[in-house]
Amino acid sequence: MTHVVDSRDPSCAAPMAARTASAGLDAASPQDNADAERQRRLAAILRSIAESADFVTVRDSMVELQRLARSEQAHVRALSNQIGNDVAITSKLLRVINAAYYATAGGGQITSLNRAVALMGFQTVGMLAGSLMLFERLPKTADGDKLREDFSRGQLAALLAHEMCHSGKSLDNAYLAAQFQGLGDMLGALHFPQDRAAIDRTLDERQLSHGSAERAAAREHLARQRWGLGFEDIGAEVAGQWGWPEALRHAMKSLLVPDTERACTPEEYLRVLVTASNRLADALMRLPPAETPQQQAEARLALVVRFAKDHTVPLSLNRDLLPASVERMHGVWQDLVRSLGVEMRQGRMAVKSGLGGARAPTVEESLTATLNALSALIDRGGPTSEVLRLLMKQIHEVLQLDRLIICLAEPSGAQLTGRHALGARALALAPLFQIGLRPPRCLFGLLTTSRADTLISDVRDPTIEKRMPDWHLRQVRARSFIVLPMATGTRVLGMIYGDKLEPGALKVGERELALLKSIRAQAVRALAVR
Repeated sequence: MTHVVDSRDPSCAAPMAARTASAGLDAASPQDNADAERQRRLAAILRSIAESADFVTVRDSMVELQRLARSEQAHVRALSNQIGNDVAITSKLLRVINAAYYATAGGGQITSLNRAVALMGFQTVGMLAGSLMLFERLPKTADGDKLREDFSRGQLAALLAHEMCHSGKSLDNAYLAAQFQGLGDMLGALHFPQDRAAIDRTLDERQLSHGSAERAAAREHLARQRWGLGFEDIGAEVAGQWGWPEALRHAMKSLLVPDTERACTPEEYLRVLVTASNRLADALMRLPPAETPQQQAEARLALVVRFAKDHTVPLSLNRDLLPASVERMHGVWQDLVRSLGVEMRQGRMAVKSGLGGARAPTVEESLTATLNALSALIDRGGPTSEVLRLLMKQIHEVLQLDRLIICLAEPSGAQLTGRHALGARALALAPLFQIGLRPPRCLFGLLTTSRADTLISDVRDPTIEKRMPDWHLRQVRARSFIVLPMATGTRVLGMIYGDKLEPGALKVGERELALLKSIRAQAVRALAVR
């Protein structure tokens, strides 16, 4: 990623001076050199973010809100007027406040900003208003919808943190820090979407569980390798630019439970609470769909029981009351996201959770969720590349394939070529998929031109083996695979290929195959308009 830094911009004076003095760095200590390099990368990243007009608007509003919040002379009306300039923000802010302080400050009856400020203080209301300014400026695209889901997860985490917090002095910061712990992640997705997507694909390929400590640590490591600083570092630096206090920025930094057998120290407590609340919120959002609301509630209960085992002592929670508290906050959150206009499809994010505790989704449930997600993505005008990426990720994971490769037709229509790949050695093997269609020269060509959805249990069956291309037998060496041709009218568009190394390892029932065909139809729908 290349960024151009304008030396005429005063905000870049320090980074420019650092580069001008680079001749003297050789004599500096390794730590000094590392700090200088970090500042250079940070300046480039923050400048890239700051070039967004929407970001400038949010930043200026945030700074003004914080100036008012810190001013001893500021009147409640001044802050109210600053926020009240935007009617939509004001309306949504009151909904968030009534949800966040549902059981304490006003019992859901806060109807004016003056009343909110009087009860909760300048700082808290200003922070909440800032979060909604960021939310309102998310792009109206598929990427923006994903960010709205990230924002909604932060809202659930904030509600949980506020509910579980037993420290009065930490109450406001608990809500705000939990809401914004993912700020750097959201900024990365908003301003560097391809980089963030590449990081997440790498983690998926490593099969690191969502919500697990291992995935979180690996994610920050990959971000530092790519940018020189992690997602949380970006969030803390931007929050600093917005004028947020150091105590809040410190609380936003992740900290897992140090010891499940002792209570957290005062220095640990808030960070552990915020991190635990975000992990629990993430796991709740990833629960697969159930046939009845009762079954869904039971799945949430199992998850909370698992959560309580590791967090009851460190966070001084009441194990008996915790399930009811979480269930109540989950209901408040559902009402809140609906009022904010966020559409949450239960099970859309249903993947393996690091917290465990709930039953795994069936193949049929997962494929149904995939079909719904693809359909919604296409309806919103999502790009074909994103449609194919989602299809690959979900089918690869649901069917537990060793690899999945999508072949697309060349402009001449005479050949398919491997274009997209996921799984073990998939990127290296995809170029081998050069499949002639006019005439078909191997089993793949025959299946595609005849549009035959086919599952091969063992390529070493003599009837099958003699029609297999030599490159597949010698280099791919998968013994079982599935082929789903993609075509519309008389036009062949491509082929979905998924395999497993062991013979007979790939099994697909009739209902699952019907869902795979429907998923394939969504891919055809996206490809047909390329």
